[in-house]
Amino acid sequence: MAAAIAIRNADAKRLFDVKVDETGKILDYEVKNEKGKFKISGEEVTKQIVDNLKKKKNK
Repeated sequence: MAAAIAIRNADAKRLFDVKVDETGKILDYEVKNEKGKFKISGEEVTKQIVDNLKKKKNK
């Protein structure tokens, strides 16, 4: 079972949704705006974070 959770800023404006499994693990992110709907998997987000941290350590 998965759930969509709306992420909001301090002004309570909805920024994006995350889909999580029953343990709270993020499955994917989804942003909707006037230009359309954009989706990226949680796995891809984690990969990009790890890659960027590695690059910063090597500098």
